[in-house]
Amino acid sequence: MLVQLINIPSTAHDWDVWSYHHRLSHDAIIDAVLKQKGINLTSYLVDPIPTTAFPDWLDRNQQLHIEMDAAIGAQSVDLQDVNPKDANEMAAWVYIHWLEHQTAERVLKIGS
Repeated sequence: MLVQLINIPSTAHDWDVWSYHHRLSHDAIIDAVLKQKGINLTSYLVDPIPTTAFPDWLDRNQQLHIEMDAAIGAQSVDLQDVNPKDANEMAAWVYIHWLEHQTAERVLKIGS
């Protein structure tokens, strides 16, 4: 799952694949946080990604990351500010986003 999150989506199919693996990674993290730390994180709707409401999805994803990072004691970054039509911004965003998932999975000693 995690390996799919480093790919930069460019087509609708790419976004569907990315979104699915993104949710699976968050599900694994949420389960591990509950089991290891006794914290019940909210499972926000992050799959599928609505192309007509991408800013709303970014808000939900950001909140999920804020809560996830707080639970594991990691630094959270701003994942809300990205222009999906700018290839350079998307590449940077995908990498930073992937790093947060990688950090969470490493801290929790899980591999998705």
